[in-house]
Formats: sequence, C-alpha cells, structure tokens
Amino acid sequence: MSLTAQIKFTQGLLTAPAGTALIGRVDEEVLCENGDNTGVTSWTWELVSVPIESSLVPGILSVTSTVTFTPDAVYGYLIKLTVSDGFNTVADERVLGIADDKGWLLPAYNPNPFGRTDAHNFTGQIRGWAGPEVMTGPDGEVLLLDGILKSIATGSLPEGHEVGDVPLFTGTVYVAEQLTEDYIQPAFTVGITASVPLVEVGQVVVTPGFTGAYTPGPPTLPSESLTLTDNYGSAPKNVKGSPYAFTSNESFHRATYGGSVIFTLTGVKGVTIPITRQDTCSVTWVQKVYWGVSVAPGVYDQAFIKGLATGLITTTRNRSFTVTAGENEYIYYAYRKAYDAGGDPSFWIGGFEGGFDKIGDISVTNNYGFAELYTLWKSTQGWLGLTTVTVS
Repeated sequence: MSLTAQIKFTQGLLTAPAGTALIGRVDEEVLCENGDNTGVTSWTWELVSVPIESSLVPGILSVTSTVTFTPDAVYGYLIKLTVSDGFNTVADERVLGIADDKGWLLPAYNPNPFGRTDAHNFTGQIRGWAGPEVMTGPDGEVLLLDGILKSIATGSLPEGHEVGDVPLFTGTVYVAEQLTEDYIQPAFTVGITASVPLVEVGQVVVTPGFTGAYTPGPPTLPSESLTLTDNYGSAPKNVKGSPYAFTSNESFHRATYGGSVIFTLTGVKGVTIPITRQDTCSVTWVQKVYWGVSVAPGVYDQAFIKGLATGLITTTRNRSFTVTAGENEYIYYAYRKAYDAGGDPSFWIGGFEGGFDKIGDISVTNNYGFAELYTLWKSTQGWLGLTTVTVS
C-alpha cells in the first residue's frame, strides 16, 4: 500500500473524515492523527500558522503519531503533517477553523506559496477556500466564509456589507472594505534551514548555524528587521547583517531521544505597511545506526557495534546500504531497540527477503554518555561480496 498523509481532526464529539478541514470551537482540545499509518515510521506535526490574536507559537508540535493542541482564538489554524517510511516522504495540510461571534470564518495564513490549495476543504468540498460561501458551524449556526482576495458572493450579506467587500485588518479588528491596489502588498517570504538538523542524544550543540532564504530579498532598510529566536529561552538575535548565513549565540543540549529545539526566523519588511513573515526549523537529538562487515568476534559488545564502518545519525532503522563482505566476513546491522516496538524489521537482498539472524540486544553508550539497548543483526551467510541490503 502506498504511503499516505491525511490529517484527521477530533474535538470532543466533533470530527471530520481524514483529509478534511474541521470547524471547531475555541478553548477545547483538538486531537490530530493520521488517517492511515500503514508503513509509516516517522511523523512530524507542525503548527504552520495561527490567528493573529492567538498566543500559540507556530513551529514543530510533535514527532509522535498523534498530537493535541487547544485553539485559543477565532479563525484559522493551519496544521501540517509529514510522514515517512524511511524511503519516501509525503505531507498534508489542513485547517481547524473557528468562526467569530458574527459567524465569520477567515482563512488561515500559509507562508508556503506552494502549499495545498484545498487545506480549507470544510465539509469535504474540493475547492478549498474557493468553496461555498455559506456553511453550517459546529452548533448549527450559519457561517460566512471570506478569503482576503475573494469577494463575498451576491445574496444575503451581513448588515453593512456590499458585494465585492473583503475583510481587511486594521491592526486590531477586521473591517469590510472594497479592495484597491493600495491594499495589495508585494510578496514577501522568509525561510530558515539548520546546517545540522540531527545530532546525538547528550551532545552539546555550540552556536548552531543556519541559512536563510527570502522572496524577493531580505529586510535591509533601517526600519526593517530580521530576528532569530528559539524555544530554549535564548535572547533574540538580530541577523539582518548576515541574512543568508548566521548562527545562534547559544549552546543547546537535550538528554532524551527526540528532544528538540525549535528556531524561528522572523522578518519584518516594508515601511508604509510592514509585513511580518516567519519560518521555523529544528535541531533534534536522536541516535546512530551502525552497519559494516566483520569476521565473527569472540564477544558481541558495544565496542564491536561502535567499531562497525558506518555510524549514521538518523531517526529510523529503515534504509538501503551497500557493503563488500570478503572471506570469513559477515554483514552486521545495529540500531536502537526502541525501533522494534512495532516488530522486527525485514531484510532484503537481491529481491529476496531474509538472510539475517538476530544476535541479541546489547547496551551501547554513545560518545556523549547516553546509554540504551541496541539490536544487532548478522547475515546468515558470509563472504557475500558486493551486496546491497534493504531494511524495512
């Protein structure tokens, strides 16, 4: 079966089919899960954007199979799920929407110009935010939908509105106005990527580096700003002087598997009407997997595992690798035992499954003092020559 990502929202008794946006309520916890986890080995949940009055902070929510969050303001929350089976990666974006007391539901902001166009597919309609103008809310109330660049349809309009009105934010509230060129601002996006996104558990990351990307360019004017922050408690850093390559001033440490630090790049550009854009990335503390060839040792221990030719920092046991096993040499593969929670892996050589035997579980302490059990496998046959092994 092919890998799928389809976000499913549940809020109390409110729910929607997987891959469908949901209209919910404020101040009630929302459960987010994938509609089908067949073959999935890793999950990344991201809160892409929140309403302007929300206190929630966009960024990575979780790297587990489900996540919860509690909306604290009206309008749209854009959630992104990225799943992987170790070889392929797919993603889904959906909106949890909450109408205001007038029945208006404004769209969630998507900083990715190539994001899904159907993330607002409330009730399953396929046109996303260009779908029906009138819908029913969670309590049976009539909701009016309106996009920033989409005129209200003719018909029964709220009092004080005209055909062609769009919602414009004044800085405190949304008001209905006729759209003119004076209100349309140039495109501006920011992007941030960590130079080393994965490190070993227990490792101290000293002043990590990042790269920035901007459309059409970074903030440069005296009134504009570009700031790096994180959820570790570091002081904000002004990076406008080197927008394309910069570092944090701090050092970071996590002592548990899957711990992370989320970094946020915030750009403010424009003079008359400043535009604020953000992007996030993370550094995550994980573990190595090991593989290589060797003659059978007298004892299997952590020294043997850490002495294998390849040690790769990664988040999954699934991969393909190629080695050459000579006379009396066997192929070995070791990974953290916690990856076996769903069962033993499958080994494939030359299109055939099998050919590996489990040696056992061995305690391994990494170079930063973090210890956990590793599972060690050995090829059934030796002297296999040039061999490609796929683990899934």
